[in-house]
Amino acid sequence: NFHCHPEQVFVTSGYSAGLGLTLRVLGLEGQKVWMEEPGFMLARKGLELARLNIVPIPVDADGINVDYGIKTAPDAALAVLTPGQQAP
Repeated sequence: NFHCHPEQVFVTSGYSAGLGLTLRVLGLEGQKVWMEEPGFMLARKGLELARLNIVPIPVDADGINVDYGIKTAPDAALAVLTPGQQAP
């Protein structure tokens, strides 16, 4: 389950705007981020521009492999998921 408070929700005009705003607000430069592999190339570029260290995490029919992510980069500060763009 995923729980959050209303003040933790960002509403934007689109995915790119939302990702850019979120990355600026969080200030995670230099930290690790889980990125689904394969994933949305625009998201990958945005993460690179924000100077995050991308850790590719495989996906399958059930989504991102969380166990792999925990084993590979348990200290990641962020996970970027774009289920509408997955192409396993």
